[in-house]
Amino acid sequence: MSFTASPRHDGPIPGRNVRFERHDALDRPASVSAALLNIFNLGRAYTPEVHNDAFQIVLPVRGVHYVNDGKADALVDLNHATVIRPNVATRDKHPSEGDVGCLLITPDEDLLENLWGPATRRERLDRPVGCTTISLPPPLLYRGMIIAAQVNAGCAAQALAVEELAIDLLRLAAIDPIKFAPPRGGRPLRLIDEVKDILASTEEPLSLGEIAALVEASPTYLTDLFRRFEGMPLYRYQLRLRLGRALALLPETEDITDLALDLGFSSHSHFSSTFRSVFGVSPSSFRALTRNDRSGRDAR
Repeated sequence: MSFTASPRHDGPIPGRNVRFERHDALDRPASVSAALLNIFNLGRAYTPEVHNDAFQIVLPVRGVHYVNDGKADALVDLNHATVIRPNVATRDKHPSEGDVGCLLITPDEDLLENLWGPATRRERLDRPVGCTTISLPPPLLYRGMIIAAQVNAGCAAQALAVEELAIDLLRLAAIDPIKFAPPRGGRPLRLIDEVKDILASTEEPLSLGEIAALVEASPTYLTDLFRRFEGMPLYRYQLRLRLGRALALLPETEDITDLALDLGFSSHSHFSSTFRSVFGVSPSSFRALTRNDRSGRDAR
């Protein structure tokens, strides 16, 4: 991607208001390389193309953007990661305008071959699809957020944690990534894209009826459509986005009740029980974990 795959260091893009910061994520050499990329003021216009010569996984940790491989856009939001095949030129854009953060994980050739085997590795890397979207289970998003919080706090992440996350993502992609990237075109897929754009650019939670009215479709049809293409109803898709935003905001949040209300939950207890049911820990425990990383950095 123009940012994601680029080896360039921090800085602006000439003639644009877009700025990016790239931070190495690992505490030592490993079977993967990893970096945290923060992009500021990404807009609707595509960034310049950059050629990517390595297999790469883009795991979101904040915001939303699209990766385009010259044929179609692949969505990177808190419900999806994107796999980029080697030797593909890509570019980025935002549904409206905003800041984006993502972990860029690049497994080495030995890891790919060890995990997939020579024939499977060759077949998957030679596919004509440049970018593939894969569904991102909440536990993998949670682990990615922990790593991102460590790097944002100035601490390198443990190589073992990043390697294990990469392996789990590669196994997920190997199930059959093509099924998560149906051919573009047709009203159902355009409708899904339109709903995702609305959810990505709206901080307030929307009711199913409000979303349906905005895209001029019936609530039942939208729910069935998301079940078919995303494997979950629309309400759960939006809930996971809200919880993903909570993961991104909790490290800097002082009042969890205020955050819960801002995200559309009725109370602190409602937010905490929902958060715990999805991630297995309470919001306060997650916040304490990320702040411990920062405290360790400050003590050095």
